[in-house]
Amino acid sequence: MRSYNEFLKTKQDEAPLLQAARAGDMGRIAREILAGANLEEKNHRGYTALMLAVYNGNYDAALLLIEAGADVNSSDKGGNTILMGAAFKGHRDLVFLLLKSGAHPNDRNYANQTALDFAKTFGRSEVIPLIENHARPLNFFERATHFVSFFYNQISYRFKSI
Repeated sequence: MRSYNEFLKTKQDEAPLLQAARAGDMGRIAREILAGANLEEKNHRGYTALMLAVYNGNYDAALLLIEAGADVNSSDKGGNTILMGAAFKGHRDLVFLLLKSGAHPNDRNYANQTALDFAKTFGRSEVIPLIENHARPLNFFERATHFVSFFYNQISYRFKSI
């Protein structure tokens, strides 16, 4: 387990845009964007500035990053999308913003979960209807592909631990 000091050092090693997005510092975000900061730069966990803004409930920061061209479908090292993070946290306004901006509600992480699965699992009833209204039913081929992907990931995980 990492110490708190290691955690703080990791945060300090993040790019300035990531730090500003995490804090919701609009002025600093704007300055970083104008200075040409990479909107898709990721930290050690695979989080982009938009993902950090959304996860921390910073609507204005998320909107600014989206308007600047940040990818609303970016994912972290576990395959979790920004929409999944918003659904997990129950940020209704951010779920709506992401969906309106083109986030894919049917995307799945490496554990074969969707944003809707996160919302249901964590009892985020305020975002479930939003996601359901944007998600489309999967066809047979898509369901089969997701099953094979899930099965492969489970087998791979089991063999890594041996």
